[in-house]
Amino acid sequence: MAINKITSPLSTGPSVFAVPVINQLAALLNCFNKSAIIKNGYILKGSLFCIGGTMYIADDDTAITGTASDYVAITANGNTATAAYVSSLSSVAWNAAYHNYYDTAGVLYLFDESDAINDGYITTRYYIPTPTGEPNKFTAGDYLEEQFSSITATPGYTTSYAGAGSVISKRAGKIRVKFYLSTTASSSVVFTAFGKIYVDGVAAGTEHSVSAGDTGYFTDDITVAEGSSIALYVKGSSTSYYAQGRIMALYCGFRT
Repeated sequence: MAINKITSPLSTGPSVFAVPVINQLAALLNCFNKSAIIKNGYILKGSLFCIGGTMYIADDDTAITGTASDYVAITANGNTATAAYVSSLSSVAWNAAYHNYYDTAGVLYLFDESDAINDGYITTRYYIPTPTGEPNKFTAGDYLEEQFSSITATPGYTTSYAGAGSVISKRAGKIRVKFYLSTTASSSVVFTAFGKIYVDGVAAGTEHSVSAGDTGYFTDDITVAEGSSIALYVKGSSTSYYAQGRIMALYCGFRT
């Protein structure tokens, strides 16, 4: 069970499938069909790889070594190649000599581009410089995903975080939440309203605040699962006045 270098012509298919054509096809497969290449910690039998201009094929389901992550490195060594999970891409120096995600040592990396954008390792898509849609995964950005008019968090006269009303995430990934905070206190008194985004009842955002008489508008980028409950929790610095707020909209990194 190994990933082996292809050293002779393919046994089927027209002769037009010369090495350059096969290389391009394999590079496209690597980028767009990660789910067809990797499953349950294995490189699936029959998967093709273009590594530094040379073709390799998995002759059987081949285990990926290391601790499971979103990123897999394929390293060629002579007639075979190995697959290993890597925890991040933070130290990778990208090399544009070949058509795909390679580092300067010629290692090929497999990953979903939306994961890498979310994690800050790349800034845009390799094959689509201006992302226009991602069906399964949110990426934080400034395109309107969904707008709300009545998602209100008004816990009352409390100094402990409490929330009322929530929205449900349609997809997984990192989403940008826009909300506001205000108080019923006039500017002549000393009072502060605090707000924080919670996901499924657990604090996930940064604590924000406004002083009496003011209204503040804020955004937080938070990671959610599909179906997560996103809520704004609010509290006051005392029980003398009312703190309130509302989730206004969700934004993402692509046009829907």
